Order: sequence, then C-alpha cells, then structure tokens
Amino acid sequence: MQDETRFALLDILEDRYGNSSVIITSQLTIKTWYNSIDEPTLADAIMDRLTASAHRL
Repeated sequence: MQDETRFALLDILEDRYGNSSVIITSQLTIKTWYNSIDEPTLADAIMDRLTASAHRL
C-alpha cells in the first residue's frame, strides 16, 4: 500500500469512527492486512479502527 492510500484510508476511518458505519469486504486475513499496509504505526491505527467494534461475518 502506498503512503497516500494509507493516509487516505486512516482519514476516512477516523472521520467515520463512532459516527457512521463502514463496510469493508476483503479476502485478506487480519495478519495479511498488517503486512499489506506495511507501516507498523499506521497499520495499528487502521486496524484498531477497523476491528474495535467490528462485526465479522
């Protein structure tokens, strides 16, 4: 994932966190998401917002 994409995703998730729903579909496992984001600090922030109150199907 490129820097622009990481920051854009984090911005979107922060704007919606606690205010609105977000639907994410992926075939990647959570561990794979960390590897795909490829920046530990941003990966932690993004995954925290995605998984904190997530309903996984």
